[in-house]
Formats: sequence, structure tokens, C-alpha cells
Amino acid sequence: MWGKRRITRGRVALVSLLLQRDIARGRSLLVVIGLLLISGCALVQPTPTPFIDAERFPPPPRNAITFWGHSTCYIDVDGVGIVTDPVLSKGYSPWHRREVPAPPRSSYANARFILISHAHRDHLNPTTLSWFPKSTTIICPGPSADKISDLGMNVLVMKPGDSCVYPGGSIIAVNALHPGGRNSLKVRNDGGAIGYIVRTPGSTLYYSGDTEYFDGLTTIGHTYDPDVALLNVNGHLPATDALRAFLVLGVSRAIPIHSSAYTGPAANKNRRFRKEFAEMLGQMCVPLEIGESYAFAE
Repeated sequence: MWGKRRITRGRVALVSLLLQRDIARGRSLLVVIGLLLISGCALVQPTPTPFIDAERFPPPPRNAITFWGHSTCYIDVDGVGIVTDPVLSKGYSPWHRREVPAPPRSSYANARFILISHAHRDHLNPTTLSWFPKSTTIICPGPSADKISDLGMNVLVMKPGDSCVYPGGSIIAVNALHPGGRNSLKVRNDGGAIGYIVRTPGSTLYYSGDTEYFDGLTTIGHTYDPDVALLNVNGHLPATDALRAFLVLGVSRAIPIHSSAYTGPAANKNRRFRKEFAEMLGQMCVPLEIGESYAFAE
């Protein structure tokens, strides 16, 4: 604890010096704060246990996608639980606090796989991962692996094209256009950030992770012919680009996610993108509220 406090005080001192210097130079405080946010040097991760609501989050229904907020979805395939980018902690930075309760551990006791798309803090939260059963396999791209190596869980590193099987289906890593590192801002299509195809006995699902629109989405559509797309509709993939993605993927239904659950500078914008996307698609869009489910197989 003492070491952490010393580091934190050192960061505060650094921030103070930067502010004094930039005030003297007449620079905007917003510029300094923006740099701190980008660099992560002022981020002290608050990850206490959130308020749990077992009534709002019962065990997920079978053969359905259940939305738990932000980019976290529980996919049940005949009792096999697959969870996308689980972040359930009370906050993942001082600026991002959970606005809604979180599911109890009993709701993800049957999780067999966790799909991590990239290492950014709103998609990879080690504290949340530690609450899952130790038997759960975490699938992730290379840059994410070193952030979870000490959890005592099986970690399977994948690059685009790699796959693993589970009873009744398979999970395949696919390309994404997004920074992959913890603090990276450089957009790349190099496997540092990935999406996933989840094949089930009756349907094929696509989880985009964070991605911009790129030609690789057309390839994913042609190669895997998904039925349902879980799209992170946000500043990286705003409503108009999400519509283009929907069209080239060839899916019949899209579930817009990456909104709700957490406060933050982009929260309202992401909700607006989600609303715009839903209006564009009409009945082909399934805008789940937190805790709601969509049955992909009858």
C-alpha cells in the first residue's frame, strides 16, 4: 500500500508541476487534463465491488444474448457461457463510474469463455475477470495477455484466423481496426485488437469489439456469413458507419452496444449514436436495455 501511495503522490506532484508550468505559459488546463487522460499517468484504477442486483440480473436464459452494459454481453449456447469484454467493477477510471448495478457472481457461474477484444480499460478489467470461475478460459489478442497473466486462469492468445472449439460450436478470432495496447492510440489492423465469430448449432454470431469501419468487415461477412452482429456503436463506429458495417456483414439482426452502464465524457454521444443506428435499421435492430436478452435460437 505504501508503495502505491508513494507512486500516487508522485503523480500528483507531477500534475501540479505541469499545471503550474502551463498556467504560467497561458495554456489551457483542458489541454493538460487531456494529455493526462491519454497518457494514463493520472489514472488510479478504482475497482471496488459494485452494487449487486440479483433480481435484475438472474441467470441468463439459454441460447440467448444478454446485455449487461457497455460491451459486456453474456452469450449462452446450450448452457455454455461466453462473455464479451466483461467490465462490471464500480469504475475503471476516476472519470468512468458504474451507473447501474452489476450481476451477481451466480449469474456467470457457468461462464466457460471470456472474449477480450483489446487491452483498453473499458474492455479489459482484471478485477472483474478475477470474479469469474477459475475454470473459465480467457481468449484475447497478444497485447492483452500480459495484463491478465497473474489471475491463475487459462489464457488462450489468438490472432485473426485462429479458432477454438467448444461443445456444439467454435470461436474464431477476426480482424478489427483499432489500437490494441493498454494505452495505445494508434489505429492498426495488426491483430492487436480483434473481433470474434461465435458459431453455435443454429446461428453464427459476430462480436465486433471496438473497430472502425474497414474493408475487413466485408471479408468477415463473406467468409463467415453471420446471422447476428453485436456492434460497438461509438465514436470509432458511429451510426452511419455501423449501418455500412451491417450491410456488408449481411446479418439479419444487429445489437448495438458500447453504451449505458458507465459515466464518462463520451457517454451521451454513444447513447445518441445508438439511438440513431436503431432508427436507421428499424425492426432489424435489437436495442437491448441492460438486463434484457435476445434469443438467437428457438
